[in-house]
Amino acid sequence: YGNGVSAETPYTSTYPADPVLNTAGNNWYAGNYHAGRGSYHVAEGFLELNLPFLKSDSLGSANLNVAGRVTNYSTSGTIYTWKVGGTWDTPIDGVRLRAVTSRDVRAPNLSELFAAPITTTVPNFSNPNPNRAPGDPATLTILQNAIGNTALKPEIARNTTAGIVLSRPHWLPGFSASFDYYRIKINGVISTLNSQQEVNLCYLNNITSLCGAFNLTPPAGTAPYVNLQAFNLASIFTDGFDIEAS
Repeated sequence: YGNGVSAETPYTSTYPADPVLNTAGNNWYAGNYHAGRGSYHVAEGFLELNLPFLKSDSLGSANLNVAGRVTNYSTSGTIYTWKVGGTWDTPIDGVRLRAVTSRDVRAPNLSELFAAPITTTVPNFSNPNPNRAPGDPATLTILQNAIGNTALKPEIARNTTAGIVLSRPHWLPGFSASFDYYRIKINGVISTLNSQQEVNLCYLNNITSLCGAFNLTPPAGTAPYVNLQAFNLASIFTDGFDIEAS
């Protein structure tokens, strides 16, 4: 209904104002939805070699696998990935040792780079700037702009796995098992924060890469805003063991 929208349709006892709404307005502000549009180009080349280097009745057989790839993204430039691994079928029947280490990447996708802008209003937003001017309010209403970030870089990972495989040896018919150790480290993980986290991390944690994403004291006639974007700001590390048997 339209009560409270104008002087001609005021709130009444039958249709009262919602007590949780901001009486100054801007409770339902959302506007200028746009269709998303963006593109990027990828050029790459790769080389992979599988090199058997041992075959002996007394020592077993072994091979080395190496690979390299160079990729150029029109949005983020050139990046290199590689892999080195090997296997050794030992003289012990059914026992194989294996290991591989690699440098891998994940490029940002179209949505992360070119997300269509969506604007909403956030009331009662806290301004944590410890050096704000005396006249600047501690809380304010901001425009929150969810947008893409064309400055994103690919995530980069280092992966290492090593283990042993038991595959139906004659001394244990029908039994198969594997035991592997893995270690994964990813840098520059693409992550998204909420608007308050972005501002807090800039002012309180001195993460300067986030400080350009907002302006809480714009020129007169311009609304304060925070741009919600994905950033390369996290890292992930995990390791452990993977065991299978049948």
